Amino acid sequence: MEVIDFSIIPKGSRVTIDSAPIIFLLEEHPHFLKDYLPLFKRVEACEIQAILSVVTLAEVLAGPLRHGNEIMADRYFQTLSTSSNWQVQPMD
Repeated sequence: MEVIDFSIIPKGSRVTIDSAPIIFLLEEHPHFLKDYLPLFKRVEACEIQAILSVVTLAEVLAGPLRHGNEIMADRYFQTLSTSSNWQVQPMD
């Protein structure tokens, strides 16, 4: 897989992020997260805004809910839906 240079994204950009990289972040995946850390660091620094669809949010929450971990699902939901750096985009 080719590594993406996230530094070329202009400040103030809105970037749509799919479920897999978000899951890598939340679960601190030992192999795949390193490729996306520069992107998430820029989101955390408020240089760019992360956009995710309600479908992506549902996919991210599915894992903890499937394992009966409602507390973790709620933590993920709160992190992704209430942060100023993240925006959940409704499907229309």
